[in-house]
Amino acid sequence: MGKKRITKKFIIFIIFTIIFMLIGGVKIFMVLSNPLRRAEEKIKSDILIITPIGTSIEEVVKAVEGKDKWEIGQLRNFGYSMRDGRPSDGSNGGLQIGEKSFRALIGSYLNIQKVTVVVYWGFDENDELINVAVGKEVDAT
Repeated sequence: MGKKRITKKFIIFIIFTIIFMLIGGVKIFMVLSNPLRRAEEKIKSDILIITPIGTSIEEVVKAVEGKDKWEIGQLRNFGYSMRDGRPSDGSNGGLQIGEKSFRALIGSYLNIQKVTVVVYWGFDENDELINVAVGKEVDAT
């Protein structure tokens, strides 16, 4: 009788272990399959498919506004800045990209802290797209 009892407990333990492993595997898959977790350059290449170089401001704005969860910023009469390989608003002493620009928050995810993914579009004097940059901003609070 003691052997059967151990066997039943062992089977129940194995079943619960398998269930927890499956649940954990699904959670890991969901985290790893989030496209915002990819490198900035990979995200940039995807953005350039949606808004290729040479696209007009109006067409880029329409494309961005067509994305449900993307939050578009206002069009600025100056380019975005690049400093140490990272894009930002305004003049941070870096290289200015374009004569006009705007940015959009395209989403966020939790790492240890909240990470927000931001895309910057820079346009020339003819209002045509000349460059796209992707940045990841970490919420330090």
